[in-house]
Amino acid sequence: VLPGDVAATQALQRIEFSGIDRLERAGYALGSQTGIYAVATAAIIALALARKITDIALIMAALALRSTNPWIKELIASPRPPPDLVHVAANATGDPGSYGFPSGHVMGAALIYGTLIYLARAHIRRPHLYHAIYALAPTAIAVTALSRIYSGAHWPSDAVGGLLWGCALLFAVIVALRSVERRMRQRPGSGGEA
Repeated sequence: VLPGDVAATQALQRIEFSGIDRLERAGYALGSQTGIYAVATAAIIALALARKITDIALIMAALALRSTNPWIKELIASPRPPPDLVHVAANATGDPGSYGFPSGHVMGAALIYGTLIYLARAHIRRPHLYHAIYALAPTAIAVTALSRIYSGAHWPSDAVGGLLWGCALLFAVIVALRSVERRMRQRPGSGGEA
């Protein structure tokens, strides 16, 4: 347990307002495998209609990188919050005995919603749609992170770790894909520079 994890979790769990349970469930759904795949599928369909094959590859890579989370968890081997320190909701834990760092929900949310932010900047020209994605995607990441802490499924450091791992992996794959695109455009006969 890192310094501040227990105090921050307890402070968050003391927050009460009508709808907090619905917000927690929404955060869980947004970062769940089902939620991530639903958003990714919708984005892939939109990109396929626009014939943006490289961007489809970016989303597929983000989904593939999300699957590395269990390996990272095994490597770090950081335990989840115990019920003797914070409230742990009945549906909060992952697989029995699974580790907490980094949060898979938050890592997946950072990868997929972060990809949407990147693609919106690259392709969307309608200001209202662009601004909507720029508002909703970070909100989805934040709600996912807060819901995992509020439910007692993860420490705040697990959520921050999921965010940082997701962003770092996304950055790496964007750099790699854009580098491949540049090389392909520069090949003789590709219509780019020779």
